[in-house]
Amino acid sequence: MKNSLILLSLLFIGCQEKQNLLPKEEVPLAFIYEEGSAFSVSHSGSVKELIVQVAEREGIKLEFVDFKDFDTELKFKEMTWRVLFEVALYSEPVGYTFLEGKEVITIMPIQSFMRLPLQQIAIQPSHLQAEEVASRLYPLADYAANESIDLDPSRNAVVFTLRSGRFSKVFEILNRIDKPSPTSRATQ
Repeated sequence: MKNSLILLSLLFIGCQEKQNLLPKEEVPLAFIYEEGSAFSVSHSGSVKELIVQVAEREGIKLEFVDFKDFDTELKFKEMTWRVLFEVALYSEPVGYTFLEGKEVITIMPIQSFMRLPLQQIAIQPSHLQAEEVASRLYPLADYAANESIDLDPSRNAVVFTLRSGRFSKVFEILNRIDKPSPTSRATQ
């Protein structure tokens, strides 16, 4: 019961939602793709070609959904694949985003992303207070798109209501920040 809680009374955009309570140790870190090493980019041409080349270099499998290729010109020093994807895909004229799944990264128009259902997961941090985790992760939610990051003080949990593709970034950051402090290690 601790790890799963069905909220029968919670109606969100016309549907019931399931809320899973996960201790930080059980957060599925397999959803996270390694950041990889930083590299320089000087590209003029197809965005799809650039994304595919970088994905092959990093060993990432891609899936393109409703993707209409466009040209861009990018010149950067020392950037990771994730930053490159964000910069190249979010640019005009169309606006795309990427969702990190278990085995593949899906690239789709932002409008399609906005139609994806919301998922709700509550996570109990191991070493930090829920308030501190929520304040650090607050910018990841798109509040205009009905996403949110809330607190459940009774369980010291952070409740994330996000589209599933956003959870990989949450898990990545949570894994980095929710560690024992040097003083807590010294007292153990």
